[in-house]
Amino acid sequence: NATSHHRLSTTPINPNPNQWLRRSHWVVAVNLDLLSLSEHGAPAVLGKSNLGYSPWGEMEQSLHRYALPVGVLSWLLIIGYFIVPLVWSAKGTGYAHLIRNIRRLHYFRSGVLALAYVLCVPCSLAAARLLVCTRGDDDDDISSLGGAWSGARLAMDPSVPCDSGAHLAAVVAVVPATALAAVATIVIFYRTVQDAVVYDSPTDHNKALQRSEIEWELELNDDWLVTQSWLMSSFRRIGGAGIGGSVWVAGWDCVCGGGTGIWGGCCGGDGEGWLGSGGGGTLHYRVLTLVYKLSLVLCYTGLRSHPHVQGSLFWAIVLAMAAYTWSSQPYRCHWTNALSNVAHVVLVINASMSFLTCVDHNSALLVGSRQSLFLIYANSLGLFVMVAIVFASSALESWPASLTLQRLLESHGVELWEWVAAVRETRILVLECRLAPAMQVPIHVVEERLSILRDCWVQAKTRDSLFEGILNECLQELAELHETLAGGSMYSPPDAERLRIMQEGAGRLRGWYDSKILMAPRKRRILNKLLAVRFLSSGALGGEGTRRGGAGGRGDEDAGGQEGGDIEQA
Repeated sequence: NATSHHRLSTTPINPNPNQWLRRSHWVVAVNLDLLSLSEHGAPAVLGKSNLGYSPWGEMEQSLHRYALPVGVLSWLLIIGYFIVPLVWSAKGTGYAHLIRNIRRLHYFRSGVLALAYVLCVPCSLAAARLLVCTRGDDDDDISSLGGAWSGARLAMDPSVPCDSGAHLAAVVAVVPATALAAVATIVIFYRTVQDAVVYDSPTDHNKALQRSEIEWELELNDDWLVTQSWLMSSFRRIGGAGIGGSVWVAGWDCVCGGGTGIWGGCCGGDGEGWLGSGGGGTLHYRVLTLVYKLSLVLCYTGLRSHPHVQGSLFWAIVLAMAAYTWSSQPYRCHWTNALSNVAHVVLVINASMSFLTCVDHNSALLVGSRQSLFLIYANSLGLFVMVAIVFASSALESWPASLTLQRLLESHGVELWEWVAAVRETRILVLECRLAPAMQVPIHVVEERLSILRDCWVQAKTRDSLFEGILNECLQELAELHETLAGGSMYSPPDAERLRIMQEGAGRLRGWYDSKILMAPRKRRILNKLLAVRFLSSGALGGEGTRRGGAGGRGDEDAGGQEGGDIEQA
């Protein structure tokens, strides 16, 4: 926003006061606008007569010192979100490896998404400036990259021809990655919020979100992190009017805002704000903010040779975003909405002054130092009010989930900690059972935990507590585990019906065995012994039979026959 304001304030037609721009140019630091912060940046060269200085600022070796370093951030974001998780998961296999690394992986993805949200404007600004060229010595003659073949030069660094290899290489290296990162950030934010939203009703959505936040705060599970619910935790299901005061949702120990008015509440009330109905409502406020910022970047870079059009469009974009925020009151907390309202009031004031300057409006307020003093006083007053709101909110308002947890403690007391301990121990038991071999699963411990967990669930169900859903999910998970692994565990208790079936089957198996066997085991053992004796006897008399030769052949046959008869008699 500050970058666009500086452009509007430095139009060659009727620039805004130099004093105001020099005092506020540090704001561009939050957008990593190294060009504006450089020695020959736009605020630094205002009022100087050197012809080499562009009113939009110049920077020597801008490709190496600004465009490429900032553009590399887009590649890092793409690699970090899409490539690193694949490499991470490939480092090990098995359920244990997944459990150990799942939280780290989701923390990493959350960090990448947060960086993408913050770096969207700096990277887009650097990429857009690579596409802006000038023809000849007139800085007002602005063209796109399509004019690169007519001898144009890069606007932010006139020493670089737009048809040079270095410039084209920088465009190829920075612009596609930046465009992909910006589009992917918007799509991922939108899809993540859509997948995390379960209920259409604002009240049910708020209860589910608070339950997820409480589970995360009490370290019961990681659903809040896994679903990246932090993207929508600050916003309501449906924007609209709602006022003050926190109320208890009937039948639930859950705190929600309601009513009608300007400040809004946790659940959003009955009214629906402008553009706040349908879909995800104000849950997609972050996506809308990204589109808003990218629109200002394109307005700044693409229309700066047309100050009247640029000033009008810039003012319209800022005013539209402010009107939507004022009407929808997107945040769950009242004081956050108040802070946002004041911030947008200041933005509209600054944009209005820039708009009046660009359209050549004649007014005493727009003259030199008077306009500077007005902007300084207006922004200082807005900053003072926002600081006061921050200090007041920390003392007067708590996060809705914190209020809900406080009421849970007041309503249930010691029982709440018993439920928390039961859920936590059950989660650990489920993990141990899934990691252990099926035969070693302690089914008797699982059955004891099932009994304890069911008693806790009945208590929470009776009191219609928010914890009833948490206990119910945990109970179902443990029951499914018991149903799956009970048959193969060596710790399974004896079953009377199972023993009776085994005893009845034993007789039938014995009869089938006897009918299929050729010889009784005792007869078989005696036969094996006699055959062994014969074999040994034949080996001892082998030499004598050989000496008898052919004449003794008949005698050997007789002896063999007699020996066979002895074996039959035996």
